[in-house]
Amino acid sequence: MRAACVVTVCVVVLVGLGACADPPLRGEGEGEGEGEGEPGEGEGEGEPGEGEGEGEGEPGEGEGEGEGEGEPGDLGAVCTRDAACAGGVCRPADPDGDSFVGDGVCAGSRGGIAPGGACSTGASCDRGVCADGLCSALCDQNADCPQGMACQVSSFSLDDTAVGGVAGICVADQSLPPLACTDDAACQASGRVCNDVVGQGQLSLQCGFSGAGAALGQACVSPFLESRSACQTGLCDGEVAGMCTRACSASNQCGAGLICSGPPFSNISGDFCADPCTNNSQCTAGRGCQLRENRVGDAFDFVCAEPIGTLATGAATANGLQCQSGFVVSGQCSELCNVAANTCPAAMPACEALDIQKPGGGTQSVTACVVP
Repeated sequence: MRAACVVTVCVVVLVGLGACADPPLRGEGEGEGEGEGEPGEGEGEGEPGEGEGEGEGEPGEGEGEGEGEGEPGDLGAVCTRDAACAGGVCRPADPDGDSFVGDGVCAGSRGGIAPGGACSTGASCDRGVCADGLCSALCDQNADCPQGMACQVSSFSLDDTAVGGVAGICVADQSLPPLACTDDAACQASGRVCNDVVGQGQLSLQCGFSGAGAALGQACVSPFLESRSACQTGLCDGEVAGMCTRACSASNQCGAGLICSGPPFSNISGDFCADPCTNNSQCTAGRGCQLRENRVGDAFDFVCAEPIGTLATGAATANGLQCQSGFVVSGQCSELCNVAANTCPAAMPACEALDIQKPGGGTQSVTACVVP
């Protein structure tokens, strides 16, 4: 089994001013006021005779309370977040000609990927902005952004063109703490998925952000297991004929037709979704049926994968890593087969049951091509 590679991606934000401030002149306010009246004096005169009196009035007090809320804007109104629009959404625009500094216009949704969804280009996003591999939106504070994203004043481009500017937009929340994982369920609370490959030598997974590209089970090409540009899951198991995979702990997390099996590379821990098979003909072009170690089940699964070595079935070798299938029978590269529908090549024409040693000891029966 070949080894995986890990790559670290650094995202540079051209302008970053930290958390965004609350918008002026929007929202709710309460106020209390207290006042004191001037003392009052009075004089009175009695009936004939003489009398004079003086009195002081009680101080006057007054208290008032008021509450007011800014009205959301109609379509066409200047805005900096969706909540400022009575209808539609806040789309990036430049109504005052200041190069997009902090504003947009209330307008209808254009129907692309919603904020928080995986993207590789801004043109695929509803607001035309892709930031850190996620569709973005204008914002004033973190609460304006989807789960797993934070509001940050950043430079951006609209629809991947030269048009753009600087504004508060939603970006992947890099302040989220590292979290080890074995499947997506461990990451859901923070709006992430299990696809961040970390470590030196022996690798493991942490919660990361979703990707864009092909869906789980579809073809992909990537020099690295971690690939947010090739797969929506962020994981691709092949350099030239890969399949978008997912970290898993049970087969029901893999969708129809896939199973949860061992890792596609020898130097990464955890289990991953794989395409089961019994022979090469059941795999897509460029992939073959191989044995993959199922550590949890203490057995080998039969799954489709890229060739491990270059030698075809029947070639002489004592090293299974030189074979396309990854295993040797009696000094020759072999391949898995189905006895009922023999697919073995002429170099090793017979499909027979063989006993192989399981990872934890004991034996397991497989059917492979041999020379009779």
